[in-house]
Amino acid sequence: LLGPSGCGKTTLLRMIAGLETPDAGEILFDGKPVFSADLGLNLPPEKRNIGFVFQDFALWPHLTVFENVAFPLRARKDLSDLKSKVTDALSLVGLADFADRYPARLSGGQQQRVALARMVAAHPGIFMFDEPMSALDSYLKSALEQNMLDLFDVCNRTVLYVSHDIDEACRLCQRICVMHLSLIHI
Repeated sequence: LLGPSGCGKTTLLRMIAGLETPDAGEILFDGKPVFSADLGLNLPPEKRNIGFVFQDFALWPHLTVFENVAFPLRARKDLSDLKSKVTDALSLVGLADFADRYPARLSGGQQQRVALARMVAAHPGIFMFDEPMSALDSYLKSALEQNMLDLFDVCNRTVLYVSHDIDEACRLCQRICVMHLSLIHI
């Protein structure tokens, strides 16, 4: 989803995730409604099987990298092979050696990779990103873009990616939906 600030990209992403409720319409996943105003259906976020990387990464400062990645698994009581799931996700993003560190001891790029690992470990059906690179410098963005492309290939998931940067969108995305003044153009 590409567009200027204030056009509704984040709001749309939050509605798809179930974090905000639309006034009308439907949201379908594989043809099945997760929201329908007409049917009175609004599946809660935890039932939508979505992984979400926020602009600020939303890491718990009092938890280690390992525990941040394990958090969604513990929350849904998915404790089988917890250590290997977390370790595998951290290895995938190149942070296996950082499991015992706290977020404050990580660079912005490392924090972003922890957020990616947390999403991968939870094994959602859809990956969603809300301008995850907007706070990073251009050198770091370039390195992390390749990281993300590799991750997208390995995980083979639907990805919704919000950006206001047309170059970033063109490098990372196969299809671009342009939003302008809350109107969508595909």
